[in-house]
Amino acid sequence: MCSLNKEVFGKERAKQYKKKIKTIIENAKLSSEVGKAVQEIHDALMLVIILMITASTTTSIVTS
Repeated sequence: MCSLNKEVFGKERAKQYKKKIKTIIENAKLSSEVGKAVQEIHDALMLVIILMITASTTTSIVTS
Protein backbone atom coordinates (compact mmCIF):
# COMPACT_ATOMS: atom_id res chain seq x y z
CA MET A 1 0.00 0.00 0.00
CA CYS A 2 1.13 3.48 -0.68
CA SER A 3 1.35 6.14 2.00
CA LEU A 4 -1.23 8.26 0.21
CA ASN A 5 -3.99 6.70 2.33
CA LYS A 6 -2.26 7.90 5.49
CA GLU A 7 -1.94 11.40 4.09
CA VAL A 8 -5.55 11.57 2.96
CA PHE A 9 -7.32 9.78 5.80
CA GLY A 10 -4.87 9.95 8.69
CA LYS A 11 -2.99 7.08 10.26
CA GLU A 12 -5.84 5.47 12.25
CA ARG A 13 -8.39 5.67 9.50
CA ALA A 14 -5.87 4.32 6.98
CA LYS A 15 -5.32 1.30 9.26
CA GLN A 16 -9.06 0.66 9.36
CA TYR A 17 -9.32 0.83 5.59
CA LYS A 18 -6.30 -1.41 5.18
CA LYS A 19 -7.99 -4.06 7.36
CA LYS A 20 -11.20 -3.74 5.35
CA ILE A 21 -9.30 -4.11 2.09
CA LYS A 22 -7.54 -7.25 3.38
CA THR A 23 -10.90 -8.72 4.41
CA ILE A 24 -12.38 -8.00 1.00
CA ILE A 25 -9.41 -9.64 -0.74
CA GLU A 26 -9.64 -12.74 1.50
CA ASN A 27 -13.38 -13.03 0.84
CA ALA A 28 -12.77 -12.71 -2.89
CA LYS A 29 -10.22 -15.52 -2.78
CA LEU A 30 -12.65 -17.73 -0.85
CA SER A 31 -15.44 -16.89 -3.29
CA SER A 32 -13.18 -17.83 -6.19
CA GLU A 33 -12.39 -21.20 -4.61
CA VAL A 34 -16.07 -21.90 -4.02
CA GLY A 35 -16.81 -20.94 -7.62
CA LYS A 36 -14.19 -23.39 -8.86
CA ALA A 37 -15.69 -26.19 -6.73
CA VAL A 38 -19.18 -25.44 -8.05
CA GLN A 39 -17.86 -25.50 -11.62
CA GLU A 40 -16.19 -28.88 -11.02
CA ILE A 41 -19.43 -30.31 -9.62
CA HIS A 42 -21.37 -28.90 -12.57
CA ASP A 43 -18.95 -30.48 -15.04
CA ALA A 44 -19.16 -33.85 -13.27
CA LEU A 45 -22.97 -33.76 -13.27
CA MET A 46 -23.06 -32.88 -16.96
CA LEU A 47 -20.81 -35.85 -17.70
CA VAL A 48 -23.04 -38.20 -15.70
CA ILE A 49 -26.16 -36.89 -17.46
CA ILE A 50 -24.57 -37.35 -20.88
CA LEU A 51 -23.48 -40.88 -19.98
CA MET A 52 -26.99 -41.74 -18.74
CA ILE A 53 -28.59 -40.40 -21.93
CA THR A 54 -26.08 -42.28 -24.07
CA ALA A 55 -26.62 -45.52 -22.13
CA SER A 56 -30.40 -45.10 -22.30
CA THR A 57 -30.31 -44.47 -26.05
CA THR A 58 -28.02 -47.44 -26.64
CA THR A 59 -30.25 -49.71 -24.57
CA SER A 60 -33.34 -48.56 -26.48
CA ILE A 61 -31.69 -49.24 -29.83
CA VAL A 62 -30.41 -52.66 -28.81
CA THR A 63 -33.78 -53.81 -27.42
CA SER A 64 -35.71 -52.54 -30.45
